[in-house]
Amino acid sequence: MKSRHILVLAASLLAALPLSAEEAQTPVDPATIDPVARMEKAVNTKALERIMTDESGLLSPGDGLRLLIVAQQRALAENCEGYAVDETKFAAVMCDILSGLQGMTEEGQNNLAVDMVMGAYAMSLGGLTAVAAYDTARFCSRGAEIRDELAEDTEGRISVLMPAQ
Repeated sequence: MKSRHILVLAASLLAALPLSAEEAQTPVDPATIDPVARMEKAVNTKALERIMTDESGLLSPGDGLRLLIVAQQRALAENCEGYAVDETKFAAVMCDILSGLQGMTEEGQNNLAVDMVMGAYAMSLGGLTAVAAYDTARFCSRGAEIRDELAEDTEGRISVLMPAQ
């Protein structure tokens, strides 16, 4: 899968979420937005803000979205029947996402940048787990769509999801 396809997939996953009032520049009554979609977007927006600000800019926009897609897959596997995470693929994808941060410290030192990115991953995963607890059926209903979109990832850049065994 080309990098462009990764961004298209990420954009399609995030585009499924409704715009906030600020983004739409028109008043939006939160009660009119599906609560699960609203919560997913809020959680992932906060996670991205931690690592994508002008001050931190720890990941490229593409890698930031890849991080959220991996968290989404882990949340599906942990909360929905029929899904699991291929741990070998997970490790490879996460190492690739974090690869640009590895040289920021000397051997033996703590890598604050990696800690911050993993904190954003944990924030997204935790938030998505809370969303799944709120409405498991609604949260899990997008699983098949996400799995089908990830089938295009022939280069192993974002897909870590597999059928449960």
